[in-house]
Amino acid sequence: SLYFTGTECTKVVYTSSSSGSTGYPRESYSTATIVRSIISLDWSGISSVASFQFPIPDQLPSSMNHTDGNGSYCKIDYQLKLQLGGREIVEVVPIQIISKPLCNPTPSPYVEDHVRRRIMLAC
Repeated sequence: SLYFTGTECTKVVYTSSSSGSTGYPRESYSTATIVRSIISLDWSGISSVASFQFPIPDQLPSSMNHTDGNGSYCKIDYQLKLQLGGREIVEVVPIQIISKPLCNPTPSPYVEDHVRRRIMLAC
């Protein structure tokens, strides 16, 4: 089987103190699965190569990785994992996702409306 997974990971480094005492560094971690899908492969008549395609959900955020220089980070990773016959994972391949553009993006107020300008010039 082929598994498509997306994970969000964060680490926050902060200083904790109580009522006037000197603070000390602390760390907080968080991991969440964004998406998990199983993609069935047709291995009939194929020895070691199988072509496949699968839809990527529209609402997925883009892949990203940000660090702040203090040890904190936030990242979103996607990967494909190949598992043959219920055995251990054979291959893990990271993939980059770029979010689908909005269907009807709101026009920027800074972009000139050429139709409106032509009408204003004609008046």
